Amino acid sequence: MAPPRSQSARLGLLLFLAVAVIIAIGTLLLWPKFQQMREERVNLQKTESEHDQKKRTVEGIEKLVRNFKSKAEQLAIVEQTLPSAPEVPQLLASLEQLALQSGMSVMGILVTDPTLADARFRPKQATSDNQLGAIPKPELVELKIDLSLSGDYGNFANLLDALERNQRLFEVSSITAEPNSGAQESGAVFTLVIKTSYQK
Repeated sequence: MAPPRSQSARLGLLLFLAVAVIIAIGTLLLWPKFQQMREERVNLQKTESEHDQKKRTVEGIEKLVRNFKSKAEQLAIVEQTLPSAPEVPQLLASLEQLALQSGMSVMGILVTDPTLADARFRPKQATSDNQLGAIPKPELVELKIDLSLSGDYGNFANLLDALERNQRLFEVSSITAEPNSGAQESGAVFTLVIKTSYQK
């Protein structure tokens, strides 16, 4: 019969070994789960980082789109003020509409483009003027408009005010007025020389 001391020591050793085996088995079983949780946490952080990056990219794109829209609106105003082409049909329609809205009757409109008149005699520009990398500057071409109208002086004042407030730039360089020749007619015949420009 073994002494009780050695038996308790043996029991203690067995208990220690049992605990160690349980810890080892638990570690072996739980370690893959722990590794998986760690990988999932890293992947989650990576996904959140990518999400934040995409969010910042989308915000940047939205800001660029807002800036583009703002610039496009400003360029549209410039294009209306100084169009990149003569746009003679639109110009004639606009002047006729302004006259009718002011209560005037249009008798005649003549638009003269100096670039069409002297195109044969204009020397060609040297190619060195537009060097590589240089920003071309638009050339402003002035159109001359001879406009004849009939109506009373109050309506004519309204027309001048409408020309001044129009989006496209109009400069009235001369005005002549003659009374209507007919006995039944009142008001006068007005002849205007108007200048406007476009970018070439």
